[in-house]
Amino acid sequence: KKVIHAGSIRVHLPEETLAAAIRSGDRQAINLYLGSVERSLAHASMDSAERARATESLLRLRQSMGYMNDVFDSMLDVSRLDSGALEVSSERVSAYELCERMVAQHRRMAEGLGLSLTLRAPEHEVLLLQTDGRLLERILRNFISNAMRYTQRGGVRLRLSRRGEYCRIAVVDSGAGIAAGVRKKIFDEFTR
Repeated sequence: KKVIHAGSIRVHLPEETLAAAIRSGDRQAINLYLGSVERSLAHASMDSAERARATESLLRLRQSMGYMNDVFDSMLDVSRLDSGALEVSSERVSAYELCERMVAQHRRMAEGLGLSLTLRAPEHEVLLLQTDGRLLERILRNFISNAMRYTQRGGVRLRLSRRGEYCRIAVVDSGAGIAAGVRKKIFDEFTR
């Protein structure tokens, strides 16, 4: 539980309630703001180049909002997993279709950063996973976003391969990598 101090009032909230409240409040405020910006753009007089730049900026802002919502959702899921409140489902998921969708979702961001984003997978081989597709998608989205964030030039590749009975999904980038002294710490909570 987290304790919130508001003057002399103390409120004890479960972490998932706090995360949900933060996420919900941020979404509402940002959606109101974005709606206001879109209405202003619709009525503003500007040449086509200015309108294209403004539209692109708005698109990037929406992508950032989506990323922020994913971060909050991930925090909420971790809290739910820790408390046993999140049920992990099990379904058949096409590894190729999942990875193809991830590349499509991140392609525009990669192009905006001047990076390539590719998928390398075995041809003519169907790889089915028995997993929680939603959680796996969130993990991959996080890995791809981090790879793009810390890659200055070159690109990011999503690599799909079979290892015996297992399917391996790797996110490979041309970034600087993680310093050897930090590698063990990256799995600690709240570590960057």
